[in-house]
Amino acid sequence: MAHTQDSTRLSILLFTYYWPPGGGAGVQRWVKFVKYLSQQGHEIHVVTPKEPSVPFMDHSLEKEVPKNVMVYKTKAIEPFGLFNLLRGRKGKGMSAGTSDLMGGGGLKRLALYIRSNYFIPDARKGWNPYARKKGEEIIKDKKIDVLITTGPPHSTHLIGLELKRKFGLPWLADFRDPWTTIYYLKLFPLTNSSWKKHRELEKKVLSEADQVVTVSENMKRDLQNGNSGIRVIYNGFDEGDFPESDFSGKEDSNRLIMSYIGNFKPNQNFHGLVQILKKAMDRVPQLKLKFVGPIDRGARDVFQSGLGERVEFIGSVSHTKAVEYMLKTDILLFIIPRGQNEKGIITGKIYEYLASKKPILAIGPEDGDASNILDQVGVSFPMVDYSNHEKILDLIEDTSKSPEPLHYPGLAKFSRKNLSTELSSVLKTMVNG
Repeated sequence: MAHTQDSTRLSILLFTYYWPPGGGAGVQRWVKFVKYLSQQGHEIHVVTPKEPSVPFMDHSLEKEVPKNVMVYKTKAIEPFGLFNLLRGRKGKGMSAGTSDLMGGGGLKRLALYIRSNYFIPDARKGWNPYARKKGEEIIKDKKIDVLITTGPPHSTHLIGLELKRKFGLPWLADFRDPWTTIYYLKLFPLTNSSWKKHRELEKKVLSEADQVVTVSENMKRDLQNGNSGIRVIYNGFDEGDFPESDFSGKEDSNRLIMSYIGNFKPNQNFHGLVQILKKAMDRVPQLKLKFVGPIDRGARDVFQSGLGERVEFIGSVSHTKAVEYMLKTDILLFIIPRGQNEKGIITGKIYEYLASKKPILAIGPEDGDASNILDQVGVSFPMVDYSNHEKILDLIEDTSKSPEPLHYPGLAKFSRKNLSTELSSVLKTMVNG
């Protein structure tokens, strides 16, 4: 039952591990939701760690958080400092890729075994006791209407599970990525009992949450065994990040720049990609490839040795700067990570790529969810399968002849503002019936 006097204005308690000044797509989804839910009049309380283990920081996202949103930063105990020490790295953050988690000496393998089997569902579960305690205080003090947890880390959902059981509040669990079917889980040395624990915890969350939300239709189908009422609320783009005046300009008039913007994982460097790009550069001498954002170390080495001076690695940048790179590039490279659930992967960057109005070289399953998004917005280019090397080459060559700004008539439905209105409607239904 709703606590608020006005049933159209809710008091929302959100638990999210990723929050500004942390950077990346996991931060952006809920920063943007919070921004627009707040504009719609909802009262929002956010619980997040004070010092999270994140790949990089992005202080530009802090300005996205409305002043009237109450953010509570709690303590968190995490093993990443020790884990990195055992694998010969400094700091407590985790890297973008998984290739540097594999192999190595005895200490490194031991650290990975411990991490995989003694920190279930993930190594960030040490935040839970502190987040749960803060959540209980807020519920007692602020008369909360609805709980929201977002994962990964999927340990965050266990906070919602416990508070739901204790206080009986409506609870929405948001799955930004799969849990038991995510590709890297199979790279870890999990015992049979550990696999069983993962599946049991996932089932509890899916069956006890009042509403489960995810980001793609295929992910919805993967999760539906535990909850039949799953809703898809996509990631999207914020119109405020793409002012009309910024849709012009070019970084280098003598070069044709193809850019990959975002986190590049090892399973995106599919077989033959470097050879395709090398051939494309032979056909289009002015073509140059840029990676903007964190890139798996093994993949970086492959691109560097294969393309030499024709590839550049910019590293992690702020979200604001990433949008600038999109607007200044000629062609945007989009690759769906390979894996058992590849048809259900969309990735948050596709919407911003489309909002930049730049030509996109899209590589992935031709019958997957990302391909469906391209169809919905009305693009003129197809999603190309990883194996269709000649078609990829032809598209690069064709696009290089006229890399002009494009118009996508169906893009508006994926604006963060419209998606937040959809989420608001779901939350009101949960609270008010």
